[in-house]
Amino acid sequence: MTELNEQVLRYQQTGQGLEELLSRLSASVYGYPRLRGSRCEDDPGEFYLLCYPRLVRTLRRFREQGKPFEWYLQSVLRWQYLSYLRARRRRERQWNSGTLAVLWDPPPAEPEPRPDSPELTLEAAALFRLDAGGKVRQGERTRLLVWALKKVRELGPAEVRTLAELSGWPAERLEQACACLRQALVPHEHRLALLAGRRAAAYAELCLLEQELSGEPDAGKRGVLARRLARVRRTLRRSQESIAGVRRAPSNREIAAALGLPKGTVDTALFSLKRRAQARAA
Repeated sequence: MTELNEQVLRYQQTGQGLEELLSRLSASVYGYPRLRGSRCEDDPGEFYLLCYPRLVRTLRRFREQGKPFEWYLQSVLRWQYLSYLRARRRRERQWNSGTLAVLWDPPPAEPEPRPDSPELTLEAAALFRLDAGGKVRQGERTRLLVWALKKVRELGPAEVRTLAELSGWPAERLEQACACLRQALVPHEHRLALLAGRRAAAYAELCLLEQELSGEPDAGKRGVLARRLARVRRTLRRSQESIAGVRRAPSNREIAAALGLPKGTVDTALFSLKRRAQARAA
C-alpha cells in the first residue's frame, strides 16, 4: 500500500489530514491539462478551479480494491477533464457566434401609427357593396365583421373606428370583441416566441458547425461534425414546421363568441367571402 493510500484511508477513518491531502493533490490537478497536451495557458487554472471543490468528494468515495489511489485519481481527473473540454468548447462556440454577421441583422422597424386606415376602406370596398352613406349594406355587415376580425392582430384603433363606421356597430363593442380575440391568441403568440427562439438557436448552431467543418482537416472529426450538422438541420426544419403550424388568427368559434353569433353563421360568411374573392381573382 502506498503512502498516499494510507493517508487517504486515515482521513476516511479519522477525518484528519484533509489540508495536507488537498495540498498534496493540488499540484497533480493543476498540472493535469499539461499532461494531456494542452497548450492553453488558462487551462490549468480553470481546470483546477473546477476540480478543487470536488476533491473532498473524491477522497471520500475512494475504496481500497487492490489499486492505488493514484490510479483512481487519474480516472476521476480524466472524466473531469473531458467534461471541462466540452464546456470550454461550448463557451468558445457561444463566443464565436458574436462574430457572425448573419446573427446581427437589425430587427425590422416598427410601423408608425397611421392617423387613418385607407387600406381597410379600400379592401372593404373591393369585397363588399357600400350604400350611399359609405357604409356596407345591411346584409353584408356580418360578413364584413367576420372578415375583419380574422386579422384582428393587424387592427389598430384607427382600423377599429373605420370598421365601426363601415358596419354601423358601436366602436366600444368592437373594441371589446377585438380585446377578447387578442387575449385568446396570447398562448399561441407565446408558443410562437418559444419556437422562434428555438429556431434562432438552431440556426446559430448550424452556422458555427459549418464554420468548424470548413476548417477541420481531420477526417474523423469532420465525420462527427457532419453528423451533428445533420441533426441541427433536422431540428431547424422541425422548428420551422412547428412555427408554420402555429395559429395566428382567431378560430371561427372564437369570432362567433366575440360577436354573439352562431358558429355556423361565421362559417357561412367566410365560405361565401372565399368564393367571392376567387371569382373576382379569376
